[in-house]
Amino acid sequence: MGSRSDAEVRAGRSRRVQRPLASIGRRVRTSIAELRRSSRIILQASVAAGLAYALAQSIGHAEPFFAPIAAVATVAVSLAHRIRRAFELILANAVGILFAGLLIGWIGTGAWQLAVVVAVAFAIALVLGGGPILIMQSSTAAIAIATITPPTAQHPFNVERVVDALIGGAVGLAVAALLLPVDPARHAGDATEPLLASISRGLRDVASALRRQDRQIAESALTRLRSTGPVIADFQAGLDATRESVRLVPWYWRQGAILATYALAAAHLDNALRNLRVLARQATAALDGAEPVPEGLPEALDLLASATLEVAPTLAGKSDTGVALEQIVLAVNQVTGHAAEPARPSPDPSDVFARPMVAQVRLIASDLLQACGMSAADAVLAIRAAADWDPAR
Repeated sequence: MGSRSDAEVRAGRSRRVQRPLASIGRRVRTSIAELRRSSRIILQASVAAGLAYALAQSIGHAEPFFAPIAAVATVAVSLAHRIRRAFELILANAVGILFAGLLIGWIGTGAWQLAVVVAVAFAIALVLGGGPILIMQSSTAAIAIATITPPTAQHPFNVERVVDALIGGAVGLAVAALLLPVDPARHAGDATEPLLASISRGLRDVASALRRQDRQIAESALTRLRSTGPVIADFQAGLDATRESVRLVPWYWRQGAILATYALAAAHLDNALRNLRVLARQATAALDGAEPVPEGLPEALDLLASATLEVAPTLAGKSDTGVALEQIVLAVNQVTGHAAEPARPSPDPSDVFARPMVAQVRLIASDLLQACGMSAADAVLAIRAAADWDPAR
């Protein structure tokens, strides 16, 4: 008994040591992965800071500290809307420096003077319609002027600081455009894949719920689909970053067609995800009422899930469009049978939620067809043909 107790004590101590070590190991691996992902922006920021400082010095500015600050801030803003945010930063620095210099030269330095300078810079940024970036940067620039290098009687206003801010912003934009810029095609593809994966997984989850007659699986799928807001936001931000790269980088100007392809697909993929949420709600309600599952519906959803993953290489031009289209059409074929017949009115319908799922599958199929470049009219014709649609039936 004693030896067993000692062994248990040693095992417990070992676990207490291993758990923190495992946690530290995970944090180290996460940090290394984050450094690798951020290596581009780290290099861009350091190069931009050095170039901006050197350039400002080359035109005779003795202490151009605003130049590297503005350069790093410009590089550090999000890839999406970088041009607009860069101009906001440039304007914010100029506003903060200009009005802080004028006010401090007039009212002097001190605590209440600093408060007045920040209030004026904040108010002007708001009047100019700036967001948080413009407001914070203009206030920061004003604080720097009021506390670090306030105007003196000999130098009541130093225009060099405004010039330094302009130099830093311009250098930051140039470095972001020319040094390891974002590849539009690859970045758009990377942004699209998580969205397609979410749609594909949702389709398979609903198929599994219907096949197993398991409401819990359907409810879990619906919960996951309702939490895909960040996936959509990341997708849109990725497309915005692609648009910025095409605008900024001269050798990517010809890739405007890629941007157009992904931008066209974006709306249809968003619609597919919305329609999938509706389908998951219908499946949950149908399973609640033990309604019969339309023939071929789980198989159709699995086919749509596979077809969804084929959309990515199709958009990237790495796969024949026909591969995805064929699977989508085949999925619609799977739910032809009794589900294609018109609904019969009944005072006590037993499939009030199950039957509309077939229509929802066709809507998702239409969204995916249009995401692959098919027109809305052609998508309708393809689905009608696949379902053997007959207006006389």
